[in-house]
Amino acid sequence: VLISGTISDDETEAPANELVLLSVNGNETYFDYFYPDTKGTFHFFLNEATGIVNLVLQPLTNTDKTFNVSLTPNFLASEHQFSFDTIFVNPLQAEFIQNSLKATFYNKLFKGVSMDFSEEFQMISPYGMPFYGGFDGHVIPDQFVNLPNFEEIARELLIGVQYRNRNDGITIRMIDFENENYFTSEPLRLINGIPVFKNSILQSLKSTDIASIDLVKRERIFGDLRFRGVLAVSLNDKSNSWMAQQPNIFQLKMPCIQWASQPNYSNTDNITAMPDTRQQFFNQIIDAKESWSFSFELSDVKGNLEIIVEAITKSGEMYKTSKIISVQ
Repeated sequence: VLISGTISDDETEAPANELVLLSVNGNETYFDYFYPDTKGTFHFFLNEATGIVNLVLQPLTNTDKTFNVSLTPNFLASEHQFSFDTIFVNPLQAEFIQNSLKATFYNKLFKGVSMDFSEEFQMISPYGMPFYGGFDGHVIPDQFVNLPNFEEIARELLIGVQYRNRNDGITIRMIDFENENYFTSEPLRLINGIPVFKNSILQSLKSTDIASIDLVKRERIFGDLRFRGVLAVSLNDKSNSWMAQQPNIFQLKMPCIQWASQPNYSNTDNITAMPDTRQQFFNQIIDAKESWSFSFELSDVKGNLEIIVEAITKSGEMYKTSKIISVQ
């Protein structure tokens, strides 16, 4: 599924080229980004996606500017209307068309047609693990005493996380195991797999709100993005109502029309009898110097049947003959 959209300045409506982040609400392992062009256009691709997806799009900016993000149609449309010609068919052609329509109807009647579309979103993880890789620490707060806020959780449970709450705001630093000191910039913060840029959103979280916390205490590279550690919080509540507290975050619904890939094996143990709707009954290559006989079983569809015999000699000459018989 190709997702296309545009980003623009909220005040001037001019195209913006801030980096756009994509998260999938309900899939904490997925993450992607795109650098828009001069017209503010971005594109994302979801592979093996079915159902209704909740997209979370965020422009990455260090300013207080606000932006608009919207999806645009990306399907192909015909520039000109189709033109149709009326033709007349002879009785044999009309009978063939009628029998073909019957065959299609019989196939649907006996084999069935399944066109069900589930709104439940499903997508195979392209990484096989969270996009930030393996974690260095995994904490389940429910296994410890209840703590009233995230500052207490960081102090008591999150080894290697420096949480400071001062007058100028909340800062978070992650220890760098490889260099044995703290990173000078903040780690990538995630709530339910969605990037968070306001640390105050984390502050109100209690132990009972959190299912688990993953800690990556080293530098990670994703494409050409660099994360100085990762702090990934997974909540018990997946509604993500906290997103209303963070500016420049857009949640959009989109149907994914791609069908799930699955093998289509025939079930020989459960075969339903159905009419014979074949259009070709016999096909054999022979090398006969004398006359030869052939036989085949006809269809149970009544009507005229054309028998066509084609032959090519070793010298390349082609012969063709046909005969029409009636199936009563």
